[in-house]
Amino acid sequence: MDLGMVGGKSYFNTPALDVVAMGDSQINAAFIQADSIALNQPRDCVTDRNCVALKRSLEHKSKDRNVNLVNLAIGGAMPSDYYLMSRAFFTKEYHPKLVILSLSPRSFLDSTLNSASTTETFQFLSPYVDLKHLTNYAFNNSIEKYFWLLKNKLTIFKYRQDINLAGHSFIKQGFNSLSAKTNDKTQEIIFNRLPAQPIYGGNGFVNPGSSVVLPNPNVPFRGNKAEYVKRFAQLKDKTLVAQSTFFIATLQYLKSIGVKVIVVDMPMLPPVRDLLPPNFWQKYSTNLKNKCRDNQAVWLDLSNDGEFTQNDFLDYVHLNARGGQKFVDRLAKFASQVN
Repeated sequence: MDLGMVGGKSYFNTPALDVVAMGDSQINAAFIQADSIALNQPRDCVTDRNCVALKRSLEHKSKDRNVNLVNLAIGGAMPSDYYLMSRAFFTKEYHPKLVILSLSPRSFLDSTLNSASTTETFQFLSPYVDLKHLTNYAFNNSIEKYFWLLKNKLTIFKYRQDINLAGHSFIKQGFNSLSAKTNDKTQEIIFNRLPAQPIYGGNGFVNPGSSVVLPNPNVPFRGNKAEYVKRFAQLKDKTLVAQSTFFIATLQYLKSIGVKVIVVDMPMLPPVRDLLPPNFWQKYSTNLKNKCRDNQAVWLDLSNDGEFTQNDFLDYVHLNARGGQKFVDRLAKFASQVN
């Protein structure tokens, strides 16, 4: 079962939602480890999607004693995935008050992503979302695009009205039917794996109990610069344009249905930041700021925030438990000031 799809189950099972978070493993690492420390107990990345530490911080800062949150973050998620989740899950009548979108340069530049259409989120949700002009940005070659269009023409568009009516119900029922049982074998796996391994997540099948984070504030730092050298090795204009277009479309859709949006540029340490030249960061920050302003979203830039030091990180881009608690406190303070 995909981590994001189980997050969808939590979304449909949570009444009167106030906040939904979407992002990749960077924000998921912060949430899941902060929650584990806050509760002093293991947290399952598959089933525990309610952002306890952020909930407590928000309730303390806003004086609201009943804030409902769901974490839909998926390891490796891209803005195209945020768009599909937004269109599939949120409607004018049924949506959260606030959506938190986390980003980093990888969200737009990851050279290991072949195309937006290759993610499991796209494969699962695209039959229930009419992509319209965004179809042109979802594929890297015309053969793949036209094969997908033909398949959907024969299935979706022919019965479009019926599917639109049934789609939301089908997704909800599908998530609610997922099991959350953990057996002895998966428990054995949990306590014999690297302590930081579960938080990285990713698209793919995972069982409940197989991705558990323990309440350990002292996970050793891991150098992962080589991973980002690979991710930034070939800065593809096609990927940048496609993911930027999906990001703008996500902001536009959320604005159209009355959802407030906070866009968070996640913290990272200099060895990875410095893989990208200063002129990139200037353009990147300006573009994000302008896109948020144009769509009435607010931007929280933590990408080079001095409050986060190496002691707050698992590696160069993922926060540890200490950094996760700092992050949720900063985010809660910022969110409480968003009108």
